[in-house]
Amino acid sequence: MTLIEFLKSSRSNVERCQYVLYYKVHAKGMHPLSSGEIREHLSQARTPKANSINVSDCLGKSGHFVDFSTTKNSRTWSLTASGIKEMESRLISRIGSIPHLGGAPKKSSTKSIDMLFLGLGPLNEDRLRLDEETREIENKIRTSEFRANLNFKSKWAVRPADLFQYLNEINPQIVHLSGHGAPNGGIAFEDAAGNSKLVSPKALADAFETMKDNIRIIFLNSCYSDMAAKEISKAIDCVVGISGEIDDSSAIAFSASFYSAIGFGHSVQRAFREARSTLVMEGLPGDHLLQLFSRPSVDSDNVVLL
Repeated sequence: MTLIEFLKSSRSNVERCQYVLYYKVHAKGMHPLSSGEIREHLSQARTPKANSINVSDCLGKSGHFVDFSTTKNSRTWSLTASGIKEMESRLISRIGSIPHLGGAPKKSSTKSIDMLFLGLGPLNEDRLRLDEETREIENKIRTSEFRANLNFKSKWAVRPADLFQYLNEINPQIVHLSGHGAPNGGIAFEDAAGNSKLVSPKALADAFETMKDNIRIIFLNSCYSDMAAKEISKAIDCVVGISGEIDDSSAIAFSASFYSAIGFGHSVQRAFREARSTLVMEGLPGDHLLQLFSRPSVDSDNVVLL
């Protein structure tokens, strides 16, 4: 099917711009497209008044269906996972099926990524819904494109002395710590009696610095963890932290959406944006609290694990 034929089911310039992204980037495997390139494809497909279409404005109205990356000279566009699903749902509704578009074969990955979830739930702290968080993350991974390549493993009631044991045992590329944090930036592990034992940002950063050759992403899903995240990012490529108190539901929704995008082979920056947009769309508070830190000289837009 040619782009001319493919565009026949579109009903507005906004949809035409979205369809070009689906056809060229998703189905044909091209790189993300600039506004000028999208306009050129529309012109080649004989779209009426293609040269007068404000592509940036059209895609800006597409909300969470599209994502962009900005360089010094231009902005490039692609569809998000939800955008791809919306396009395919629209195609099924209008023409009865998703047409075979040929081009590049479906993406595949030979990489195998281990993700380690560390549940920190001291007995003397308020109970968090860590079990629900793991369930939501696993469900999102299970329905992602590269689910066979992303291995989810979890450890619970973690003490400081357990950290190196688990890191050496599993040797993960992604580490997710979920639990309580303190206003001074400390993360609450458990002591021998199961009660809270705070580990300072510097101590945690020193611990992860020894594993920097393998770990690519660390997610500190704890209140006030931005200080630790910033410290850890001096050695680790990408670290997510939280700059205040966040609601449990928001923390769970964000982390599940983040790993869904990682499972679809997207960059850390794109996964972060999608996850933050999820909170906004769901009407959940705290999207402004989420922070992404990168190691000096590392561009999170270029960190892709799958």
